Amino acid sequence: MDISHNTVKLHVRHIMDKLNLRSRVEAAVFAFEYRSSPEGVKTTSEGGQKPKG
Repeated sequence: MDISHNTVKLHVRHIMDKLNLRSRVEAAVFAFEYRSSPEGVKTTSEGGQKPKG
């Protein structure tokens, strides 16, 4: 199965939008913090994400 580069970029953009992330750097930090927290993440009152705890 082949998908185009633009399709991948679109899917990444949609995921980042749903997580309220503005850059791939924020996505990397989010992923690192999520993996570091056994309880996952929760949404902050400002609409961003942060590790639970």
